[in-house]
Amino acid sequence: TVFRVDDPKYAVFNVNGTSYTMIGALKQKQYKAVYIMVGVNELGYPADSYETGLAAFVDKVVEAQPNAVVYLQIMPPINDALARKNGLADYICNANLSVFNEALIRVAKEKRVVLLNTAEVYTDENGQLQADIAADGCHFTSGGYPRWIEYLRCHVIDTGRYFYYRDLAEEVPET
Repeated sequence: TVFRVDDPKYAVFNVNGTSYTMIGALKQKQYKAVYIMVGVNELGYPADSYETGLAAFVDKVVEAQPNAVVYLQIMPPINDALARKNGLADYICNANLSVFNEALIRVAKEKRVVLLNTAEVYTDENGQLQADIAADGCHFTSGGYPRWIEYLRCHVIDTGRYFYYRDLAEEVPET
C-alpha cells in the first residue's frame, strides 16, 4: 500500500541479496521511467488519508528517481456483481473506487506527474471491469494483461517534454 513503501517492516524487495523497502529498492538504480499502479488494497482506508499517503509516496518516488518520467495510473474498475458473488469486501466497489481515482487525479496534477487512464481498456459500457477478464471481480485473468501492456507501450511521453512542462509548472504560480 502507499502507507508501507518506506516502512522497514516491509523490506520485501530483494536486490542482490539485500532486502529493501520499495523506495529503498528504487534508490539502487536510476530508471528512465517509473510506473505506479496502486490497487484495491487501498480502498479499505479513508479516502483523505489515502490521498495524503499517495502524495507522500509520489514525492518519495520523484526524490528517488529525479531523472525518470513518473507515470501514475488510474485504478481499473471493479466488476461489482462478480466481486459480490466472490465474497470480496463491500468497500471493493466502483462507487468507492471512483472517489479514490479522483484523489489519484488530484495527486497527479499536484505533483506534475503523467496520469495514465489505463482503466479505459478494461471498462465495459456500464463502467464495470469487463466480465471476461475479471477473475474474481477485481483481479484480471491472464487476458487482461496484454491490454495493459499495449496501453503502456502506446502511451508514453518524451522525457524532454515531461521535464520541460514539470519545470514550467514550477515557475508559473497559480492564480
